[in-house]
Amino acid sequence: MLIASLALFASLAGSAVDTEPSMLLGVATRESKTLLGEDAEALYALQLTTRDRRLCQVRAFFRGASPRTARYCSGRVTGRQVARSGVAVLGVGEVVQGVGACLSRDGRIVAVRFHTRAGAAVTAQTETCTGSYQQVLCRGDWVVQGVQLYFGGASWLRPQPSLLGLRPLCTAPETV
Repeated sequence: MLIASLALFASLAGSAVDTEPSMLLGVATRESKTLLGEDAEALYALQLTTRDRRLCQVRAFFRGASPRTARYCSGRVTGRQVARSGVAVLGVGEVVQGVGACLSRDGRIVAVRFHTRAGAAVTAQTETCTGSYQQVLCRGDWVVQGVQLYFGGASWLRPQPSLLGLRPLCTAPETV
């Protein structure tokens, strides 16, 4: 997994994607998954699905492409669980320019918020945010092309890992 993450960062470093350490919300762990769209302005929605009141799956939706999924719990995610998902969906023509995350007292990400250039925000949450949102914005006119997710914290008492970190992957907008 570490080698795959290093390969991802090497490929991102060769492109115009911002992977600044200051862009991290929460903490980075050894286990990560990247949900990256092919086009700069394609990301428009995020779905957070829980099982047993714990975040289990994150899906990113991209205009003109299949959704990308990061699932870090064992077993299959059921339709009933998906129906109770927290979903953040942007309107047509809106692009993500920043991301916010709400962390629980034990450091789990329980809500994710997309911010647009126009100042609008949409939120996907798995439980009520009792604290404040940490927020990072892409520099200048750059937009979020995808997200890198970090998860961990599994133990014999709690075998399902938690989402502990999130990094928006910012890139220069497409020019016509």
